[in-house]
Amino acid sequence: MNQQLSISTCIAILITFQIALLTLAEESPEKLDVKITQITDDIKQQEGPQIWGDNIVWIETPNPEPSYNNREVKLNNINNKETIQITNISNEYEDHRYSDIYGEIIAWNLWSADPDLGPNGLFIYNISTGLTEQIAKNYSAWVPKIYRENIVFIDGTMLYVNLTKFNEIGRDIGIYNMKTQEVTIICNAIDNQTNPDIWENYIVWEDYRNGQSDIYLFDLNTMMEERITNTPENETEPMISGKNIVWDNGPEIECYNIANKTIFKRIEGGLNVIYNDLVLIAFYNEPVTLFNISSGKDYILSNVLDGSHEWDLYENKLVYTHHTLETNIDDVYLLEFNFIPDTDGNNTNNTDDDKSHNNLSIPSATMSFLVMSIILIAIIRRKK
Repeated sequence: MNQQLSISTCIAILITFQIALLTLAEESPEKLDVKITQITDDIKQQEGPQIWGDNIVWIETPNPEPSYNNREVKLNNINNKETIQITNISNEYEDHRYSDIYGEIIAWNLWSADPDLGPNGLFIYNISTGLTEQIAKNYSAWVPKIYRENIVFIDGTMLYVNLTKFNEIGRDIGIYNMKTQEVTIICNAIDNQTNPDIWENYIVWEDYRNGQSDIYLFDLNTMMEERITNTPENETEPMISGKNIVWDNGPEIECYNIANKTIFKRIEGGLNVIYNDLVLIAFYNEPVTLFNISSGKDYILSNVLDGSHEWDLYENKLVYTHHTLETNIDDVYLLEFNFIPDTDGNNTNNTDDDKSHNNLSIPSATMSFLVMSIILIAIIRRKK
C-alpha cells in the first residue's frame, strides 16, 4: 500500500511538474534576439534596399549630391557576402530606379533619353542565368513590384504623350505576365493611380479618382476591382501580404483583412512595410517597432540607430538604409531577428553581443521533466 501510494504520488508530482514547465515555456513573453550586419561601406550613396530569401538588391549612385543621376542596380548574397552590379550605364542621361526582387527575378526601371528605350523602360534580371531583358517595351512603366510570374507597375504612357492633361489622364496601373509576356492595364480611371503592390492574385494601389487618395483592390482571378476605403481622409502607400492590407492614414496605420472585409486594427505610427502578420512601424523620432497583427504585440528594435529608413521585410530579415551625418551617405544594413521567450518580462532586445539568455523553452522543459522522472524512479527503487 505504501509502495502504491508512493508511486501514485510520484506520478502526480511528475504530471504537475510537466504542466507547470510547459505552461511557463508557452506563456513566457517573447523578445527579439537581434543581429545587425552592415552590407555596404563606401563613398557611394545607397537607396531603396529590397530583400527576398538570401538576396538583397538596391540602387547605388556614384554621386551623393541631390541629382542622383547615373544610378546602378546592385545585388548582394547574404551567404557568400558577394556584391555584384547587374546594370551598366551607357551614357550620362541614363538612370536606373525603383528595384524589386522576388525569387530569382529582379525588376527595375531605366529612365533614358534614348527614344528606343522610352521614358521609363522596364527591365528584369534572372539571378540564375545572369540574363537581362527589357519587358513591356511599349509602356512607360516604373516602380515595379513582383509576385511569382506577375510584375505590377505604374503606367505613365498616356500621361507621357499628354502632359497638359495630368488630372484627366494621370497614371494607370498595369501588370506584366512573365509567362505570357503580355501587359494588361487593370486600371485607367481618371486622375492618378500610384504606389501599387501585389501578393498572390491581389493588387492594391493608391487612387485619386474621387478627389482624395483612396485604397483600391483588384483580384486577378475575378478581374474585378473593389474600393476599400471611402472616407474624407487620405489613405496612402498601401502594402499587401497574405490576406492583410495596410496603409498610412495620417497619424495612424490601418489594417484590412480581405477575408472578412473589415478594418480591424488601428496602429499609431508611420508605415514602412508588412510581411505576413508583421508590420514594421517607424514614426519620426519614435523607436522602430515590429507589430504583430494577430497577437497585437509590439516588439521594439531598440538597437536600431536614428537615421535608419527605407525598410523591407522578408521572414525574419529586415533591410534598410542608415544615414550617417558625418559623411552624408546612406549605407545598406541587414537586421536578422528571432523571437525568444522573455522570462524576465522586460520585452527587451538582445544584440549579437549579449549571449546571457536565461530562457525556458519547450525542449528545455521536456528535458527537465526527464531529469525529474529519473530522480523519482531512483527514489522509488531505493524504497523497494
